[in-house]
Amino acid sequence: MIKRALLCLLAATSIAATTYAWSAESPESQQLNIEQLRSRLNLTAEQQQQIEPLAAQRRARLDDIHTQMSGTTARRDKLQLMKQAKKVQEDFVAQTEPLLTAEQRSEWKKMREEAQAQMKERWRNRQNP
Repeated sequence: MIKRALLCLLAATSIAATTYAWSAESPESQQLNIEQLRSRLNLTAEQQQQIEPLAAQRRARLDDIHTQMSGTTARRDKLQLMKQAKKVQEDFVAQTEPLLTAEQRSEWKKMREEAQAQMKERWRNRQNP
């Protein structure tokens, strides 16, 4: 029973850490992220045209989830919304990766790992003010 409770806590913490960043992001920081994609991945004009609508769709879906999350206090509902946010991000990655070269995919993987490390650090700082 304790093992199961710990696994549930670990899963909830993992999802929360993964999705924490989008909850505090402003449209300006989202634009910066798109700019980072352009510059770090050296996207072609065609790639930019293909990826920008995907990024906009991702942002709209995350904004909707964030609005729903602000309106609920139930942990179960928040956990479900965090799972949805994670799925939105996974969908974005799955749609975007085929548009990139092997070299760009490698760099993008590094960018996502860096972002995840930053999210975890912010989460730790938020938990231990």
